[in-house]
Amino acid sequence: MDKRFDRLPPLMRTAIQTLQELHNTPDALAMPAVLGIANLAVMPHYKIDSILFGDIPLSLYILCMLPTGMRKSTNYNEVSVGIERFETQRWSNLKDEPVRVKIETNLYIKALKQYEKDMESHANAIRIPGNPVVVPVPPAEVRPRETANYRLKKATLNGIIDQLRGQPFVGLFSAEAGEMFNSHSFQGGRDQSRSIEMSAALTSMWDGTVIERQTGIQENNVRLHNRAVNMMFFLQEETIRDFLNNPMYSSQGFVHRILITQAERTEDPEVDLTPAGQQHIASIRSRLDPFHDHIEHLISGRMHQLPDRHFELDRHVIGVSDEAARVFECYINMNQGRAAADLRKWAGFAERLYEHTLRIAGTLAAFELKNTVDENSALAAVDLM
Repeated sequence: MDKRFDRLPPLMRTAIQTLQELHNTPDALAMPAVLGIANLAVMPHYKIDSILFGDIPLSLYILCMLPTGMRKSTNYNEVSVGIERFETQRWSNLKDEPVRVKIETNLYIKALKQYEKDMESHANAIRIPGNPVVVPVPPAEVRPRETANYRLKKATLNGIIDQLRGQPFVGLFSAEAGEMFNSHSFQGGRDQSRSIEMSAALTSMWDGTVIERQTGIQENNVRLHNRAVNMMFFLQEETIRDFLNNPMYSSQGFVHRILITQAERTEDPEVDLTPAGQQHIASIRSRLDPFHDHIEHLISGRMHQLPDRHFELDRHVIGVSDEAARVFECYINMNQGRAAADLRKWAGFAERLYEHTLRIAGTLAAFELKNTVDENSALAAVDLM
């Protein structure tokens, strides 16, 4: 395992080692797999104080390129158990949502009719001097049906937005993500308007700004505040090459918000399917159990939402210790000028090195239930960058 992983939280380090023992998984796949799952678990609960430009989301966009036959789905499934448990529990908790929405909608319709009558009476009422005027209050709108699709494998912009209308966060996650970047959302028409719209929206989601859909039909227009979106995709290089080389996505800034690793082919481990061999495999896999339990605990924690706002997150802000601030200060100053030097072809990425590092550091700190990024979390994030 890469020495630059030494400062990672022990559970994350053990998870990476376990993937390597089970499947000979390369660092460039094992690390983003573990980090991406951890980020999904803490992203809805926390932001981080950037010191320089206010509070920012923890959302990470992670992409791993690797050759075919490298067990993308296998490794993805190995680390996703805690998230799957959470999703299963949430769907169980929400089984009565259709009934709740139907009942509340019927009550809302009745209350709205009464409100209209009251408003008509109010408008026609004779005003008596000295008597207070009571203005009818409209009924509160029905809370939209809550959903629990926390991982989308492939999505259009409308699909992402429609999902976020019924839940506060979502991860764009796939172990076969080539279809995502070769879908109609990124192909667009002759003017590439659909591609531009999709990448601009994903850029806004990473930034944590308002997510919008504007159409010619008023009831289809949407403005979503305080949602969280992250991304973890595994794919073959040839399926993403054209996308990454398209200057349009770089000029928009979308590509510069993605953390990319590239894994080389590794030899398949020798297989022993005797009873003793199967027991050995089960013993190795069991080392992932504490990681799964912790991920489930993190993501299942109470999700703070703004009062009287549908699915709007009110995330805790992680601070930065003085020691961590000095680490970040050195990192920023060390990378000054790289946008015009060795990273000039990726200037937009070079300008976001600190923000990427902050988000990783915040993820690591939140994973260990820290309220503040300490020196070790900061150094670990710099190592990963």
